[in-house]
Amino acid sequence: MQGDDRCDATLDQGLRGVVPGERAPAGDAAAWAGRLGAPLLEAYPAGPGIVLVAEDPPALQILGRKPPGPVRVDFADRRLQRRAAGTTARRDPLARAIGLHRRPGTAIVDATAGLGRDGWILAHLGARVSWIEASPTLAALLHDALARAADEAGLGDTTQRLRLHPGDLRQVLGELPAAEREVVYLDPMYPSGTTRGGVGREAQALRQLHGSTAGPAGGELLAAARAHATRQVVVKRPQRAPPVEGPPPARSVAGRAVRFDIYAPA
Repeated sequence: MQGDDRCDATLDQGLRGVVPGERAPAGDAAAWAGRLGAPLLEAYPAGPGIVLVAEDPPALQILGRKPPGPVRVDFADRRLQRRAAGTTARRDPLARAIGLHRRPGTAIVDATAGLGRDGWILAHLGARVSWIEASPTLAALLHDALARAADEAGLGDTTQRLRLHPGDLRQVLGELPAAEREVVYLDPMYPSGTTRGGVGREAQALRQLHGSTAGPAGGELLAAARAHATRQVVVKRPQRAPPVEGPPPARSVAGRAVRFDIYAPA
């Protein structure tokens, strides 16, 4: 596992600050606040937004009345481990779209890493994965989660196949060696009213974290990915949503709730 928790992106607009967890070691909240350049809070603030709860593992908690539960980046999570144990490169629709069942060890850039779960599964299945994440909060959580996973029995091999690159994919992609970007994978933020990858609570947390920052459009991300992928680009979309703006995909691979559109390099 190689990684870096530095990120030049501006602070996520929706992040209100860092709150100490109930059972967190003393000083953890202050360390996270300093790491993110965020306010250190004594309690949950009123109003909209999201806070980082400094506990083990840390959590993103949406604010407001009757909010959903916390969202964590934790690669030792039992649900993620069951998903990993129950799939293969031939059965997993994303791995099939990438062609991992035919080319073990493919070098993939997960250019919109988010909570990191798709990239983790691909690395578990043998791919060499480079994460790119523009959100400084998510990049820091990914870095922390990788460090914890490296010390977990049975997870070390997967962490060795993952690298983290904080920053804007439109810049970072061009800085990666060509051998590390055979396939570029995109999971763009979906429009309001849909979910990012299908899990509502986690989609809500990502929206709250980004605040009013719209980010680059899907078509712009696709153009950057096609300019740098050496073999193909794969884009996750809701099953019934149109493709992102740009050239039509060459083909698609369907999953249960999503599909994966496949494009040739530019």
